[in-house]
Amino acid sequence: MDSQEQWQRFIQLRQYVDLTDEDCQRIFAAHSVVAPHFPALCADFYAEILRHPKAAAVITGGETQVNRLRQTLLSWLNEFFTGPYDVEYVQKHWQVGIRHVQIGLDQSYTQVAMSRLRTGILRILSESTEISNEALLATELAVAKMMDLDLALIQLAYEAELIRKQQQAERLVAIGQMGGGIAHELRNPLNVLQTSLYLLQHSQNMDSSKRDAHLERMLRQIKLANGTISALSEFTRLAIPNKKMVNLQSWLDETLRDNFPEKLHDIRRENLSHDLSIAIDENQMAIALRNLIANALEAMGEKGEVTVRITCDTPSLSKEKKLLIDVIDQGPGIPEDIKVRLTEPLFTTKTRGLGLGLALVRAIVERHGGTLKIHTTSPEGSVFRMELPLSNE
Repeated sequence: MDSQEQWQRFIQLRQYVDLTDEDCQRIFAAHSVVAPHFPALCADFYAEILRHPKAAAVITGGETQVNRLRQTLLSWLNEFFTGPYDVEYVQKHWQVGIRHVQIGLDQSYTQVAMSRLRTGILRILSESTEISNEALLATELAVAKMMDLDLALIQLAYEAELIRKQQQAERLVAIGQMGGGIAHELRNPLNVLQTSLYLLQHSQNMDSSKRDAHLERMLRQIKLANGTISALSEFTRLAIPNKKMVNLQSWLDETLRDNFPEKLHDIRRENLSHDLSIAIDENQMAIALRNLIANALEAMGEKGEVTVRITCDTPSLSKEKKLLIDVIDQGPGIPEDIKVRLTEPLFTTKTRGLGLGLALVRAIVERHGGTLKIHTTSPEGSVFRMELPLSNE
């Protein structure tokens, strides 16, 4: 969140707690009353923190760090009571929440410490003879509003930074998993290539049939390695769909012919009239369909037939009409505990593969405003459904 977003959030929160300009003036006027007590408030603040082992554990610099923290709190108190509550103020106080994440301080300690600080400030105000009884309640209320606002700002920053660090950690884990998967997927073909190449180089009396077999084997492994690289590239570089009106019959025929020329007899088509068209990125949707059909063929092994069924649903008047593209296999089905994770990146039940295929399909379909569903699973097979809005433009 940049400084302008932080400022806008601060303005929204200020309006929510109804902190008025008059409230701010009351806080500024109270500065002379509470300022002489700031050193005692700071000392009490950190003395209480140091009494709690988990909170004290994040203060690793000893008394030197404690003294520095007291000075920081002293500056914070002066800014709190003098303002101005501007963009710079918000940025500085936002950094407090970020710093708490960096040092590993549980935010609950901040909340109770702020409550202790508030109690001390309100006690000083109530005991003061410089503020009239008529103005005291309004001043206390103004201080309470501003402290709630400041605490909310710190809490927002804390949560934002915590989420950022968690996402960073998750990305590092994902990179590690993906790196391991890529290494595994590429090492096997390279080992085969190395073995065949060695034999071709050192076998002086190899006949032509064996040489051709090794060459064919090497080509297959190159194709496998290239498939791994292509899958990774497609997933990481998926662009915004370039949609145009596409005739579904022609698109389906071309997709099957280009991707499964030797398997056309294993793929049955059930589709609508030749006139049905829809606005899609035909290349991206071809990738999605290719992945679903390839998974279906692999699930069945050498047995069974894959059905690609294209239909339109008939929703109520309040719902949008959808195009349904079902890929149906006759494989062993999918257990429920695995079904819910199938579209997660890097999740796979196969001995080979990165687990990006279904995640890529889901990303493509969602970028088209649709959804990917595992419509049914049973011992007789599975149905993967791509639902696309027919009004897609």
